[in-house]
Amino acid sequence: MASVSSLPIVVLTGYNDEELPIETLRLGGQDYLMKDQLQSRILIKAIRYATERKRVEQERLENLEREIRLLEQLNASSSATVTPPHQVPGPLRRRNSEEFAEITAGYAKILDLALDQRARKVALNLPDSIRILAERLGGLMAGPRDITEIHLSVLKSKMSDTPPSTGQAYVEEGRLLVFELMGYLASYYRTGLIEAGGDETPTQTG
Repeated sequence: MASVSSLPIVVLTGYNDEELPIETLRLGGQDYLMKDQLQSRILIKAIRYATERKRVEQERLENLEREIRLLEQLNASSSATVTPPHQVPGPLRRRNSEEFAEITAGYAKILDLALDQRARKVALNLPDSIRILAERLGGLMAGPRDITEIHLSVLKSKMSDTPPSTGQAYVEEGRLLVFELMGYLASYYRTGLIEAGGDETPTQTG
């Protein structure tokens, strides 16, 4: 039996309130109908629309949940190799929100380019862009959790206003992109340690 939260909701009301559509969506409803305008054709159309919208929302949620589980595994396996060589007080979003926002916007552009490359089947110079982004993150002493937060932030934004097929493409391309970014960041920190001649164990807090 389906839970209430998994069912599409259509609100039937007698109030003509301009704020009602916004409030309906905010509270999880898919549509609303006025009682004085209710007709069978309109009702059927609203139910179909609500059902499809709920299906799309559920599909996007499942995609994001899978991506979060994957990134949690990636964080666990990367924590010893993709961390700055010195202790950092907390996540990048808190330490430098402006840089975090700029890097997130840059990551979003790279993800768009990756999807464009896939669709057009043309080779773009993405590795250089990813490497430059990784070096910028390294200069800010970012860690795997920061990359995860950037990745999920961009992915949620992309999936919120795209059809399911495009959203799935973003998930697939993003998975490759985040692994590449982790790899370049790990390389950045390893190179820094070699140049410094140190063998200290990298650590990060927060």
